Amino acid sequence: MIRWIKYLTNSSPEEVMSIAQEDQIFADILEAEKMFVRNREEMLKYEARERYEMDCASLKSDGIEEGKQIGREEGAKSKTIQVAKKMLKQGLDDKLIMLCTEISETELSDLKQRLKDN
Repeated sequence: MIRWIKYLTNSSPEEVMSIAQEDQIFADILEAEKMFVRNREEMLKYEARERYEMDCASLKSDGIEEGKQIGREEGAKSKTIQVAKKMLKQGLDDKLIMLCTEISETELSDLKQRLKDN
């Protein structure tokens, strides 16, 4: 396990060579790594794929956060409408309802109409 950690963290080129000399698996890995680095086209493809994966992860994360924010806003608006409905049913003054819920006169008028239609 310690050799893997040393190899993967590239402690130093000397340590990596030492590990490769002691264990054939590491020697094979080191050789494959050298071949990969020598093949510029493959390396560029790999780097492009890595950038693509990171961009996708970033966009996904941004999208999730945006979705959460939209959900919070919609939930808050829904709660505000519920409170306004209760206030209307209690017969409270329109100005008081608009003051307490911060809904516009148009929104309140629309809400009244919907309640009337139901």
